[in-house]
Amino acid sequence: MKVICATDFSVASQKALQYAALIAAYHESSLRILHVLTDVEFDNNLKEEDPSLTFDEMFKHREQKLADLCAGVQKDYPSLHCDTQLLTGKFTRELQEVLDEEDFTLLVMGTTGRDHNEDTFLGTYSQFAINDLQVPVLIVPKNSQFEPISKIIYASAFEREDKEVIQQMVAFATVFDSVLRVVHLSAQDNPADRKRFESYKEELSTFITYPQLYFDRQVIGGEIAWGLDLYVTEQQANMLVLLTKHRNFFERLFHRSVSSQLAYLTDYPILIYKVND
Repeated sequence: MKVICATDFSVASQKALQYAALIAAYHESSLRILHVLTDVEFDNNLKEEDPSLTFDEMFKHREQKLADLCAGVQKDYPSLHCDTQLLTGKFTRELQEVLDEEDFTLLVMGTTGRDHNEDTFLGTYSQFAINDLQVPVLIVPKNSQFEPISKIIYASAFEREDKEVIQQMVAFATVFDSVLRVVHLSAQDNPADRKRFESYKEELSTFITYPQLYFDRQVIGGEIAWGLDLYVTEQQANMLVLLTKHRNFFERLFHRSVSSQLAYLTDYPILIYKVND
């Protein structure tokens, strides 16, 4: 596993880096910390930092901040290889080029959560990462509590790609000695759905061997997102894993219209695998 963590030095990015370092260290892999200094960011930060700073001075300042982050990571995980990359330009373009040039297997990003003026949970950059990049993305909300990855939930919709993803998640969970629960949420409790779940469970159980792999079927009376969030919370899981096959799936699933009373996904990371139709 080769991990890259995109940072803007925000609180959300700091949480993301904690998870990125943990995952990279436990997998005995490497970690790249990436920051893209954009023109817009330069203009905005002049108001918050020193208005007299030139672009070159701010660039050097960001280099030092990245170096400090890397030093902190290596203090916590001495054997972990950590490097940094500072680029200028448009964030989406620069990130895409980095991923095209190198074989990173996981992108980790922070998100501030739902903005009170917006209808979506994710920021622009997180949406781009989920919708337009093929690499798996771990989204870490600002309010998440950093803790060991002891229980992982994989939400299944009986996709043909489940075998491959669950295999990868078993390899991931084994490193942390984590419980992996595969859950299917049903809107109705009918014999056909129960039979399909039992067949699905039997097939995967014979195909994948892991002593801490469990299967659940939950019948919910409301929205899928509400039921999924409730299940993750009740299980006290540390991570939710989703497989997406359609652009904007994540935003449709966790749109404000699901429930204006619930702040979805504000306290646990979400790992998103993507496949093409």
